[in-house]
Amino acid sequence: MRLRLVVCIVLVAVWVPRSLRAQEGSPIQVELKPTPLANANGLGKATGSATLDAASGWVTLTMKLPDGYKIPEKTVFEGWLVDAGAIASPANNAATADERFGPRYGNRTVAALENAIGYWLTAGQLVDDGKGNLTAAMKWPNYNLAPYDTVFITIETDGNVTPWDPRPGSNILQGAISDGKPGEAVDVDKLLGPMPDLSTGQGISLRLTRLGEAAGLKGATGKAFILTEAAAAEIDVKLPAGAKLPDGAVLEAWVTDAGRLTPFGKTHVHNADNKLGPSLNNAYLGAIMDAIPFSTSLGVLKADSSGTYTLQVQWQKYAFRVYDIVSVTLEADGDTGKWNPRPGTPVLVGPITPDVDMPSLLAVPGEDDMAPPSEVGRLTPPPPTAAATQTAK
Repeated sequence: MRLRLVVCIVLVAVWVPRSLRAQEGSPIQVELKPTPLANANGLGKATGSATLDAASGWVTLTMKLPDGYKIPEKTVFEGWLVDAGAIASPANNAATADERFGPRYGNRTVAALENAIGYWLTAGQLVDDGKGNLTAAMKWPNYNLAPYDTVFITIETDGNVTPWDPRPGSNILQGAISDGKPGEAVDVDKLLGPMPDLSTGQGISLRLTRLGEAAGLKGATGKAFILTEAAAAEIDVKLPAGAKLPDGAVLEAWVTDAGRLTPFGKTHVHNADNKLGPSLNNAYLGAIMDAIPFSTSLGVLKADSSGTYTLQVQWQKYAFRVYDIVSVTLEADGDTGKWNPRPGTPVLVGPITPDVDMPSLLAVPGEDDMAPPSEVGRLTPPPPTAAATQTAK
């Protein structure tokens, strides 16, 4: 009996998931290691790390370049958090529960393509800290990083200057969040500094989409103030008297660049940021990313004392000049648990640039687009429904 007990204890210790062990301490530190592409381009001895607090929605990144490495002209480095796509890894959160009130971008095909590839959330450009390191820090309001599985640093060979593509460049450092170890707390708010003055920013009226009306938000209004060069924003949404969000749902704000095959605005897709290797280190997945819209989350809106849903957000070093629209989505999965970090149902939208095709963004999607999404083909199938369980019995 004593021997069996010992064996059982050993087995339990072996089978505790790595992801669970990594999350026991908050925050955690993740070592970032060079990719084969880095080794092939003089960056094989670059070192890096990321510290993140999943529950609090912040991350910091640090990279040290190899001795003697000279950064090429018009080249910068950018930090990212990534959730793997449905066709790339079984460890993904690309489910469709967030689209219960309609498909992202109002298009079921585009929504499926975005689920297929990884979702990349930028932490912004790394900058010289004056101590021989390149660093970045970012915090998203009312947000959590639970869906993300990998941290990347990319080399952006378009320099993130006009014209530039907001999609990721070539991967040079990466680390699995599940391998993270307990790290030290960081005062991210201090690193970000005070919120810039938005009174000189661009004011944008957000218009309710037909999907928003159908979700019970008729009469909702919204506005955005953004600094396109400093990457800062304030989003405010007011619901009509008596209206409320569906149970369990939240509102999330985004900036979006149109894709090659979704021309609601002028896309900023190009290959100048991929001179050292294809986006996502895979030309086929990179082509999908170029074809569809690219959205960057601004965080989750929270109701203030007056009932207005609001957020303020800023990046250390970034710009919104390459995005076409600001939108607010209804996230039916509540951005909790095993949630999908991709956009949910668009309910409010406004143009950043004058050439945006607003009618196409506000219209009612077609019958096929409004059909319930299919989970067929997912590498990690959802749990069986109660009806299916009853039938099996």
